[in-house]
Amino acid sequence: MDPIEPFSWYAFAVDFQTAIVGLVGFIGVILTLIVNARIEAKASKRETKKRASAVVNIVEAELRLLLGAMLLGSDIEPDSEHSLIQFPRLKRRFSDSVMNELGVLDPELCRQIVVALSTVDNAMAKMRFVAEHETAEYIAIPSKNCETVSTMYATHSKVLSETLEAIEGYRRANA
Repeated sequence: MDPIEPFSWYAFAVDFQTAIVGLVGFIGVILTLIVNARIEAKASKRETKKRASAVVNIVEAELRLLLGAMLLGSDIEPDSEHSLIQFPRLKRRFSDSVMNELGVLDPELCRQIVVALSTVDNAMAKMRFVAEHETAEYIAIPSKNCETVSTMYATHSKVLSETLEAIEGYRRANA
């Protein structure tokens, strides 16, 4: 009988060196993939946050401009000296270009933005029913319909104000 040789790490390493190198290499590749996935996820999250911030900035700027025009229109009083009153035309200039990006926002904020922008479009559609003349910047409304249009602008401006408040809340929550 041969005596049992004592265990030797060196002998073990020599006998299984190919398997050991393969195992160490495989573990290294797996760890590299895990680390790269985490780095990519963080970069993607930062990119999404930047896109969301840009979308919010564009929509907020547009809503503020539209709200200003609506508030200006809501303060117009009937004028007995003139048969037509000019109301500012509400034009969406920027929001159409970011509509595809609204999905990066919170679903509730996205809904409020869509409702606010639809409100603007709705206001312009209603104005055309009573308009006698339109230019690029103004819509001329008969004096007798001035109060109706002013009230409509005032009512619709509340939707824009609420959406702007929601945007402020979104900013605070995501600061």
